[in-house]
Order: sequence, then structure tokens, then C-alpha cells
Amino acid sequence: MMSRIVVVLLAVVGVCAMIFTACRVTATAASTRVVLGCTQQHKTEYCVYHRTTWGLLSTDYEVRVGTSPNRGLGYSIPYPAHDLHVSWAADTALLTIEMPGTALTIEAAEYIDTR
Repeated sequence: MMSRIVVVLLAVVGVCAMIFTACRVTATAASTRVVLGCTQQHKTEYCVYHRTTWGLLSTDYEVRVGTSPNRGLGYSIPYPAHDLHVSWAADTALLTIEMPGTALTIEAAEYIDTR
């Protein structure tokens, strides 16, 4: 009798884990990505991408600076895309991402891909 209870509990935990994983995979696949701005540096276009991923209990926001949406320097931030403003300094390629109440400044040496 006790072994049946343990088996049922393990089965319930397994089903819950599969449901959670399926929800997470679906949320990641359904995430939205927005290009906030681009610039040309060293014959390569660098862009700032904003990704919103919905979760069961919260929404995650990520900013990525790089040559593609899946490659580059990434930051988790607490703001949606419409609250951000991106600007590059033409002479220094200094990137500034302005958010409500703060700003993130990134030097070109940090986001330029030298590979």
C-alpha cells in the first residue's frame, strides 16, 4: 500500500514537471523581440534587441547588444521596450540605453565582436 502511494506521488510530480516545462518552452517560443536601434561599426551592423518572455508568475525582459538577436552582450532589465530609448555617440560609438530613472552606458569595446 505504501509503495503505491509513493508511485502515485512520483507520477504526480512527474506530470507537474512536464506541464511546467511545456509552459516554459511555449512562453519562450511565443516571446516577442523588438529592434530598438542599430549602428554601423567596423563594417558590421550592431543592434539593440529587446526580448519579452511571458512566464507563469512573471514577465522577463532582456536587452541584447550584438550582430544578431541571439548573439552579443545581454542584460536582464525590469522595463518593457516602450520604456527604453537607445542612442549612440557618433564619434565614440558609446551606447546609452535610457530607462525610467536610470541609464545604462556601454563602451564600444564591450559590444564589438572581435572574433
